Amino acid sequence: ELGADEPCEDTEFVNTLPIDSVPELEANVLMRASCSPNGWKDYLFNVTDNYVDENIVITVEDMNDNEDPNSLEVLLWKGEIPDDRKSEHFSSDARGGTFSISLSAKENSAVGEWYIGVRCGAADVRYRVGVVVTKSEIEMETDNYGEVCPGGWILHHFEAQNLNSSHVKVKIQKYTGDMHFVTRVNTAPVKLVPPYRYMSEI
Repeated sequence: ELGADEPCEDTEFVNTLPIDSVPELEANVLMRASCSPNGWKDYLFNVTDNYVDENIVITVEDMNDNEDPNSLEVLLWKGEIPDDRKSEHFSSDARGGTFSISLSAKENSAVGEWYIGVRCGAADVRYRVGVVVTKSEIEMETDNYGEVCPGGWILHHFEAQNLNSSHVKVKIQKYTGDMHFVTRVNTAPVKLVPPYRYMSEI
């Protein structure tokens, strides 16, 4: 108990591992792990030249049998982990047991390191974590895969000047969930404003 004249001290968050020994994630490869109640596990994803200007989705899947949509919290930081561990990129509400954060090609525009923090809630959690990288540039006459998180954006584009036709037909096939999509010429959309289209879960 503090006395009346004693100052309060801010809680200091400490990494579970030294920053130089944080496990590094490979693109499109899942890593299994677990965490203790209120404990942290940190990971590193290195954006090399191969991944700059591509869409990135961080996924953490709760592998426990009980379905708790708030069992984990996932946060993402650029360059370093701040002392207060706050971030504008976070997920604390699972959809189908998966916590996810998406970075569009516009946000992922430079070589560098992204740190991922996974924090357990009130119980032990077994989970698997991964980074999904999808290409932003569309290859014509073939299928192109994409994935987007709730409330997030990903971007796809093609160079119309390289086409031998004045007409282009783009087919979008949705597998799960619902989404909006927007088309723009010469500039990437940054928010959902008309005109746009909606694809329902059905």
